[in-house]
Formats: sequence, structure tokens, C-alpha cells
Amino acid sequence: MSSTEPAVLHAMLALASAHQVELNGSKTDEYRPLDHGVRECNILRHYNKSITLLNTNLSSQNPTSIRVAIASCVLFVCVEFVRRRFETGYAHLRSGLKLLEQLPRPSKHADSEVCPPLDALVEALLRLDVQTRLVKTAALQNAKLSAQIPRLDIIVLTSFVSLDGARQQLDTILSAVYELQERARRQTLEDNVSHAFELLSAQQRLKNDLSVWLQTFNRVKGSWWTNLSSKEKVAYHLIPIYHTMAQIIVDTTLQPANESIYDKHLRQFESIISLSQSLLTFALPMMVEEMAYGLHPGFNFTADMGIIPPLYFVGLKCRNPYIRRQAIGVLATDEHQEGIWDAPMAAAIASEVMRLEEANFYDDLFSKSCDAASTAPKKCKSGTPVPPILPENCRVRDIQVHLPDGAADDLIMSGKSMRSNGSLESFTRRFNVKDRIWQSGFGWPTSASSQLSPSSDSSKASYSLDIGLDFF
Repeated sequence: MSSTEPAVLHAMLALASAHQVELNGSKTDEYRPLDHGVRECNILRHYNKSITLLNTNLSSQNPTSIRVAIASCVLFVCVEFVRRRFETGYAHLRSGLKLLEQLPRPSKHADSEVCPPLDALVEALLRLDVQTRLVKTAALQNAKLSAQIPRLDIIVLTSFVSLDGARQQLDTILSAVYELQERARRQTLEDNVSHAFELLSAQQRLKNDLSVWLQTFNRVKGSWWTNLSSKEKVAYHLIPIYHTMAQIIVDTTLQPANESIYDKHLRQFESIISLSQSLLTFALPMMVEEMAYGLHPGFNFTADMGIIPPLYFVGLKCRNPYIRRQAIGVLATDEHQEGIWDAPMAAAIASEVMRLEEANFYDDLFSKSCDAASTAPKKCKSGTPVPPILPENCRVRDIQVHLPDGAADDLIMSGKSMRSNGSLESFTRRFNVKDRIWQSGFGWPTSASSQLSPSSDSSKASYSLDIGLDFF
């Protein structure tokens, strides 16, 4: 598309310039302020050129112009994530999801009950949306996208042609799992009987979908191995991790007020840790080879999903102190970035939640010198083979995160803790990313300025971006 659409080409050039800036910035011995400034100007020039072309093209309101805008939007998301302007990137993602509403509904053969494969652009946005769901509120919450993305009425295939097909199907199921989770948060089972029935029915369907998917995956995965590339084999190890996480979420999602429900999933949390460690062991030779070819370890970015979200999930929801510390330990020793997910920041959030919850509860298990993110918790002193269960009233919930929107920004985390009388109290914590210090919060910042702006005709939309001088 970049060869025929100038807006996409300039968005790609902005991404390439942003990547070069970050790559050179990680090489302190080669850092040149003048070169840095020139590349910053290149990012802004291509960025603005792409936006200008999009605003002109979208006036025609035809499917081609909308697809060009969506493709450019995906690239803008990546530009901002590379530059660690996470909230602006997230705003671009919301814009792209809203643009999907204007694409024609994919057709389905009359003699087929199976939904057609997701369009590549729809798949890219769906994957970015799924990637953000654990750290942000649902980008799709107010978007009417049922025409483009299958939601709770999924037809799970009984055979996968390829590994990519298996992953696409799992992404669709996981997106539906997150949607169910959002619905359960907005309206509890006690609200009315009909709503409770709908939620329970959707939960059971998704449990069945995950079961069918796993049976199909286990049946066909052996035939793929010899034909997979090295990177595809990494994905092969990654997919079961997300399936396990999806199982935990769908099983617990209808009881959002009960944090103790996660305790019965100890074996699945252990499985996520074990599978993640196996994946890292498998991928290590590839990372060594890439470094040998000049890949600098100081900057390692991928727009795709990896192990950070599942490990973050374990760090937040698994209250077994040993398993929890293993998850946070892997994150704390990692330096790479997966789209909106930055491993050190994910470790900082999970570690602070653990500190707030545990307080002095596990002092008999861990010495004061034992780091909260120890990668080898068995080396810390252990008073009992089975740790005591963290009480429900010690557990925090409803964690929301406002990520930094630039190098000078702080990370802000909010949540709810339980008072002695059982009522909930909101709290806010602020993390200075540069100095790595947590402080009490000082309010919630306003949203990023990048957004989809409706025109006077509510059936149409134009893409506008206020970059501002703070872009530098």
C-alpha cells in the first residue's frame, strides 16, 4: 500500500525515523545531538505530511480512503509506542477502531456457517486492542464494531490451516473474553435476572470455545513444526500462554468483586511461568545471533504481543508469593518493549501492587534483603512449605494505569483497596520513571490530544491530530 498511497508512505517514513532515533539514543557512545535533532525533524515532517494527506483523502468517504487511514493509523500507533508516548498511541488506536465502523461488512458465503477470515487491517487493530486490554480500559467499549470483529458469537474452527490461523482465532476469542469482562464490570449479576442469564450463557460459550480451540490446536500442531521458521516457533511456544491466561480470565470474570477467586487457578499461574521460561530458553540462541549481527540490546521493540502481558497478569492476580515473585522477576530483568508494554514499567506496577497488598504479611517467608522481584524466591528464607493465603481485605482491585506520554512524564496508577468495614476506597500512586520512585498520586491527567474528530455529518469522520510543540 505504501507504494501507491503517499499517506501510508509518509507514516512508514515517520516510523523508520522514530526507530532510528531510539536506536541511536540507546547507543550512548555514538550519540550526536545534531543528528538526533535532524531525525526528530524528519519524524515531524513525515508525520504532518501523512496527516495532511489523510484529512484530504477522507473527505471522499469511500472504502479505499478509509482503509488508507486505518493503515496509517496502525503506523501512527507504532510511532508513538516507539517514542514511548503511550497515551497518544492509545488514542490513535481508538481512532483506528472507530474508523473500522465505516468499512463494509465482510460477506459470508450462503452455504457456510464459518465467519470469513479477518481482513489484515482489522486483524492488526484487533491484535493491538487485545494487547492493550490488561493495562488500559477497553478501547472498543463504546465502538459498534460487530460488523467487523466477531464478538461473543464466535464459531471456532475445528481445523487450522496454519499457525497464523490458530493465533487469529485465539485473538478473536480473547477479544470476546475481554468484552465479557467489561460487560461484567459495568453491570453485576445481581442487577437483573435476564442480564445474569446472558452473562452466564456467554461465559459458558467462551469456555467451550477455548476448549474446542485447544483440542484443535493440540491435534494439528505436530504437523507444523518442521515447516516453521525460527520466529514462528517462538510464536508456537507463545500461543498456549495466552490460551491459559484466557481460561483464567473467563472463569473469574463474572465475579469482579471477588479477588480470592483467582486462588483456585494456582496451577494455571504456574503453567504461565513455566511456559514463559521455556519460551525464553528457546528464544535465547536467536537473541544471541541477532546481537552478533549488530542488534543493540539497549533498544528492542516489537509491535506484537509477547510474554509481558501474561507475566504482568500473574504479577497482579496470583497471590502466591513465590509464583508472583517469579513473574515480576522475569519482567524486572527484561528490557524489551512489546507495543504498549514496557517490561520494566510492567514490573514496577506489579511490584507496587504486591507491596501494597502484602505489607508485612509475608515477613516470615522473606527476609528484608530478599528483593520484591527476586528471580529466585527459593533462595529467600521460607518458614512454611505452603504460604498462608493473603486475606481478601488485603487485596487491591480495579487497577487502572495512565502510562507516560513522553520521556519526562510519570506513570500513574489508580485502584481500590478495602477498608476494615468492607467498603472500597480509591487510591492513586505516581511513579517517577526516571528515578524509579513511587509517590502518592496527585490526580488523573487529561487524555491525549490525538483523537478521531466527527464532522458535522455524524455518519462520516475526519482524522485530525494536534501534535503541538511538545512533540519534541
